[in-house]
Amino acid sequence: MTPDRTPALQTDTPRATRVRRAAMVGVAAALTWLAGCATTAEGPPAPIYSGGPRVEPTAPRAPGPGTPGRPIAGENNPISPIPGPPPPPVPPPRPEGYTPPHMRGQDVVRIGVLLPFGSQDARVRAEAEGLLAAIEMALFETAGSNALILPKDVGDSAALAAEAARAALTDSVDVVIGPLRAENVRAAAGVLGPAQVPLIGFSNDRSATESGALLLSFPPEEEIDRVVDWAARQGVTGFALLGPDSPFGRRVEAALAASARLRNASLIGAEFYAPTEAARLEAARRLHAAIAAPARANPGRVAVLLPEGGVNLQGVAPLMAYTGLDRRFVRLIGTGQWSDPTAWREPGLRGGTFAGPAPGAAGDFDARFQAAFGRRPTRLATLGYDAAALAISLLREDGDVTRQDLLDPQGFVGLDGLFRFRGDGTVERGLAILQIEDGRLGVAEQPPQAFGQPAS
Repeated sequence: MTPDRTPALQTDTPRATRVRRAAMVGVAAALTWLAGCATTAEGPPAPIYSGGPRVEPTAPRAPGPGTPGRPIAGENNPISPIPGPPPPPVPPPRPEGYTPPHMRGQDVVRIGVLLPFGSQDARVRAEAEGLLAAIEMALFETAGSNALILPKDVGDSAALAAEAARAALTDSVDVVIGPLRAENVRAAAGVLGPAQVPLIGFSNDRSATESGALLLSFPPEEEIDRVVDWAARQGVTGFALLGPDSPFGRRVEAALAASARLRNASLIGAEFYAPTEAARLEAARRLHAAIAAPARANPGRVAVLLPEGGVNLQGVAPLMAYTGLDRRFVRLIGTGQWSDPTAWREPGLRGGTFAGPAPGAAGDFDARFQAAFGRRPTRLATLGYDAAALAISLLREDGDVTRQDLLDPQGFVGLDGLFRFRGDGTVERGLAILQIEDGRLGVAEQPPQAFGQPAS
């Protein structure tokens, strides 16, 4: 796992004709594309993850015309299907005038990519470039020579995202990957939906599904529900929250309350703080006053959620002990933002748990990416890789991608483990429970191997 990235992903549809496990290609394959190297190697793909709330840009810039991606060669598919019943045999019809690739007289599939290459935020531009690189890598490693990627710049506004989506339809794309921000995902999906062209977006805001998009991300609700379920099975009956006073903090509070309620547990305290040291300390004192008595009366049955990462997590984690709360009586739980090795050295987090992909799930993806592009993958890179690999898997076998295909209830397995799309477009993931001990990360509970099966 790496400290500077977030969500990631995976895929291949589990049909009766798609139940094999395909081999993973290695670093040398990517080097052959970029440097003309004549050797090949095989190996599993690698881990990237961190569930921090994403920075969203605010200023617009005109989208570029888009350029076709490189034709990519390769036979291997890193997406591992989960065996299950075949999907319904008849996909919904495409609109009049649309011709799928297998009927165009040429065996070429087209994947639209809508990302904020022209964002005024340098971090967002870097993320867009990292996602595009991972998508190119997926095409090289999993597609035949009949695949094109058609990138479009969505800048920083919903209007430009809608314009880019219309340009993608003009290019007769079969599926669209991106954008990042919720408002841009909604705008693009609103254009693509009537044409029945699926969109796989990367926002972790569930409201982005309102226009019919599918979201391949790590929403905090998924991570919270998984860790609450695990804690409840360990005997926790009362949950509390110490978090930032922000829309994200309130969203986390709602998710924690809902998940606790489903397990017949309760939310016994929630305190929020402004981004200052004094405000954090005062909030910790208030929370201490609310949970100290139940924690002493029921040792180990109270858990406090800290939805922070990086420096902020290191600043908040010691506060419960500083206010006098005995850690022997209270469990600490977190979100994917805890997936940061720099925070694992914080003594206040020792024994704390959070939900995320099992270590090593993505194999050698980081090494392959760096060998191919000369830089480390960005935090969302595995999302781009898996979205492209999933689309390629469906296009290669059916010559088409439909929403019905993507909603296969058996799900898919990719770089960060098991996942599937729900009917409302949100993502459900099979996550491990990870525990921090002495500066290292261990696995308290392995992820489920299939939906409907318990974790182990």
